[in-house]
Amino acid sequence: MPLGTLPITSSRTQGFWKRAYLSVKPHGIHLWSTQDRLVGHVIVHNFGRLPARGVRWFARISLSEDNDWKGFSYDAEFVGNNVIPPGGRSDNVLLSTVINMRDGQAKDCFLYVWGRILYQDGFEGPERRTDFCHRYNYRTANRIGYCELPAEEGRHHPHGNDAD
Repeated sequence: MPLGTLPITSSRTQGFWKRAYLSVKPHGIHLWSTQDRLVGHVIVHNFGRLPARGVRWFARISLSEDNDWKGFSYDAEFVGNNVIPPGGRSDNVLLSTVINMRDGQAKDCFLYVWGRILYQDGFEGPERRTDFCHRYNYRTANRIGYCELPAEEGRHHPHGNDAD
């Protein structure tokens, strides 16, 4: 291979590895301020080498007795317009909608915090996406008080986690 072709190949490969990459981790389920609704939280981490710009999201919290739930639908309005720097994270963003839940409803259920994040990866081109779904087993969870669940109770669900 001629030496003159190495820098071109190298720069193309380098650009791919430098882009922004967003991952999403569970950050617990907490009571809304009215004390009658639950809200799910996540941590969004940019483990890439460029800022993730135009970060916007759609997220929900759902209750189901099905431990293999797949009820995802992303046809809703996305909110936000944030920047997450390389190596940075955003853990103060409230991502999920609230749901009303009585303790009797949750005896044998799973709570799912799920959604999609869209962003620009630092290069010209289409938006990137990260889909996430974290499952909390309400019946066996180590609850905080009435019904709050700590971050360590959240698990990546076998469905709904994907990125491009």
